[in-house]
Amino acid sequence: MLSLRRSVWSRAAKNPLKLLRRRPLLRQPPLRLLLLRLNLLHPPPPRLRLLRLRLHPPHLLLRTRNNGPSLFAQHKKPALCRLFIERRRPAPEYETTCFLWENSMSTLDDLNHRFGITGTLHFEEAGDNFIAARVANPLGAATIALQGAHVMTYQPRGQQPLIWLSEQARFAPGKSIRGGVPVCWPWFGPHATESGFPGHGFARTVPWQLLETRALPDGRTQLVFEIIHNDVTRAQWLHPSRVRNVITVGQELEVELATVNTGAAVFELGQALHTYFHVGDIRSVTLHGLDGCDFIDKTDGGARRKQQGPVVFNRETDRIYLGTHGYCEIRDPAMNRSIVVTATGSRSTVVWNPWTEKAAKMGDFGAEGHLNMVCVETANAAEDVVTLRPGEEHVLAAQYRLLPR
Repeated sequence: MLSLRRSVWSRAAKNPLKLLRRRPLLRQPPLRLLLLRLNLLHPPPPRLRLLRLRLHPPHLLLRTRNNGPSLFAQHKKPALCRLFIERRRPAPEYETTCFLWENSMSTLDDLNHRFGITGTLHFEEAGDNFIAARVANPLGAATIALQGAHVMTYQPRGQQPLIWLSEQARFAPGKSIRGGVPVCWPWFGPHATESGFPGHGFARTVPWQLLETRALPDGRTQLVFEIIHNDVTRAQWLHPSRVRNVITVGQELEVELATVNTGAAVFELGQALHTYFHVGDIRSVTLHGLDGCDFIDKTDGGARRKQQGPVVFNRETDRIYLGTHGYCEIRDPAMNRSIVVTATGSRSTVVWNPWTEKAAKMGDFGAEGHLNMVCVETANAAEDVVTLRPGEEHVLAAQYRLLPR
């Protein structure tokens, strides 16, 4: 791999094509091919002018093409690359969303080489440019997307699935997945002041970096992810922070979301593990553990009520329970089992089922899919958001396990 001096790279940044003409050796086939797509909010101008390109490390090379505002880059270790685009006089109509994708087969080869565990963990394509980890150990099996560090499926060994994934779920870069365990971060629900920002934050639709995989001595498998911040996420979340998601697959499923305030100012954090549980028939399900808790009923204009007895489901349900105690039990007579949710670092629990009419409008629930799911979300939402001071860490964790009846 060539290593360019800083002065040479400076010229390349200003005119990469000129450097290619002067140095024929740079035209050698790339070891890894990456595509950066610029998705403009409005039709692009005839010519998108780039003021400066900064690449880290500096010996990453550029190649350009003529059919659109796209750039190609090559590097031996794409996971280490960071590419930023700056323009003269940024304007809202030219705002961009940047995705850095590696050639699929090269990515799979690299991931399997670096993080695969023989007989237990491998990586595969779940959709176009959409990669997922497949875990199958003696205790359980799971599928985890690299986008969003999103647990898509989980099934304890010898049991039916605990996590629900829609048959109509779409797996595409930048799109949310219907089902699994979406990570809502760094806010829950609509943004407090910016209606154009994505609901439930951006964490579930951006790439996460896989840092480590472990085969634990007790047979469980653990994966450690960290969110990849870019210009878009930094524009929507101004607070320097680090967030990691540690997923442990065994006889139980454990998800641990850790946020560290790496900046110099205090900020408030909203978050949730928006978990979809698989049930036999929602109409016979009862949810226990919330008796006596106040809740915000979002189907009734945010009216405040107090829960009396178990939660039952006979219509659309969308509630934020406040001051909860970190324990819920989903009793499912149709499947003759219970699902126990144990949480720490959580002050609220969100319960959701869209019911017939809303599910049909969403388009990705499938035929009567809402009858086989219920969301019981470990959260810090509404007035239960977390305040993080500089240097502080908050860990939101949940464990999901089956209790056969």
